[in-house]
Amino acid sequence: MGQVTVIINNRDLLEWPKQMCADIERMTGLHEIIIVDNGSSNRQLLQWYKDCKYKVVFLDNLGHTAPWDCGLTGRIETDLYVVTDPDLDLSGVPENALIHMANILYKNPALGKVGLLLETNGIPPASPYFDHVNNYEKSILSSGTVDNLYINAPVDTTFAIYDRRILNKYQICGVRTLAPYMAKHIPWHVIEPEGEFKYYLDNASSKSSSYKWFTKYESEGPLRKLYREHKVGKVSSKWSSYFPIYDKWFAPYREQSIKMLEIGVQNGGSLEMWARYFKQAETIVGCDVNPAVANLVYQDPRVKVVVGAASQQPAFDVINAHGAGGFDLIIDDGSHRSIDTISNFLMFFPMIKPGGLFVIEDMHCAYWPEYEGGYFNQRSMASFFKAMVDLVNIEHCRNDFSAQQLFQTFFTNTRVPDIFTNGSIAGVTAYNSVYVIEKSTETFKPFCGDVIIAGDDSTIEPRAVGKSR
Repeated sequence: MGQVTVIINNRDLLEWPKQMCADIERMTGLHEIIIVDNGSSNRQLLQWYKDCKYKVVFLDNLGHTAPWDCGLTGRIETDLYVVTDPDLDLSGVPENALIHMANILYKNPALGKVGLLLETNGIPPASPYFDHVNNYEKSILSSGTVDNLYINAPVDTTFAIYDRRILNKYQICGVRTLAPYMAKHIPWHVIEPEGEFKYYLDNASSKSSSYKWFTKYESEGPLRKLYREHKVGKVSSKWSSYFPIYDKWFAPYREQSIKMLEIGVQNGGSLEMWARYFKQAETIVGCDVNPAVANLVYQDPRVKVVVGAASQQPAFDVINAHGAGGFDLIIDDGSHRSIDTISNFLMFFPMIKPGGLFVIEDMHCAYWPEYEGGYFNQRSMASFFKAMVDLVNIEHCRNDFSAQQLFQTFFTNTRVPDIFTNGSIAGVTAYNSVYVIEKSTETFKPFCGDVIIAGDDSTIEPRAVGKSR
């Protein structure tokens, strides 16, 4: 039997492939280990590549077929080679595994490749793979053995040996060895991804990560991470869909000295979260109508608590004092009743600095009668903010249509507030249960502006550059 080149196809994982290399090195019949890196960004891993003794082939992310796609299997010094993912525990595999697998392939070349059996016992019940392993993987073991050497079970990119003179491309085929030639598939035993495995998942596409695809894993943003790690302290609850929305919109504010207001704080935990999320914030104000919030105590001097209905004068005056100069960010998580939500917006949107955000949580209440809502309720907060979408585009309305007419249901006998006529509402973005209203700036206003023309060839439509036919 000739010697074997082992190719580890890796991205962003360090400890697993590092241990794998140590386990492979004790195997007889090894020629060399080559690591294929698929565009990793893990700095510790990249440093290890510099220090380790193994050859490393650096690629863009070509995924699980990278060793073949980059032509590596055609350039190695041996005809026998192994391609493997880096997520196997090989510590229990016998030292003669390479020779054993090569012998099976040598006697049965039509198999294409021979892979290691995967351990199916000991999977934690809480693992996302528990049912899959016990229903599918274990059923493979019942397919019967051949010559007491292997079972007819196809192999993907787990540890498998090839002869490039027979098979030098990616293909799901082959057989699996019998115990004790058996590896442990580490992700099957993972309940909650953490550390570098979590880093890998957060930076991998679902196409290149079977774990991510199988478990429907969602990358964890900084706000969700704070909530996951918040084991001790005041309670806060958010719908999971809110986290990516907030990470997207709040990202520009995280390193700024902002002032923010949250209307409705309940147990007060969200104020702790915002203080940790906005580390450079100057002031974080929470307001709640429940008198008990006066008992909330915070070690962080930036956090202020105001008792009372935010839109009523006593509480409003205190909030206004804390937010002298204006707020950068306001979140309304208050009563969710239409009258209160609309009142809060009318009172506090003028206090937002140019370019700031007004966020309304739990807009699903706008469709519930008990919160003064309903799909066809013209005075609900849903109807109010839907009208605001039209307001952003009101310059295109004809026949002298005005903001007064647009909001006539809400301001029957009074003039509409200035915020609806002075162009201060730059945009309205609606998500499931969350609305984001943007405050205008000098360069970002709710107007189309001038037509900007680029290029000089208008053969198809000359009017695009002001020419007539």
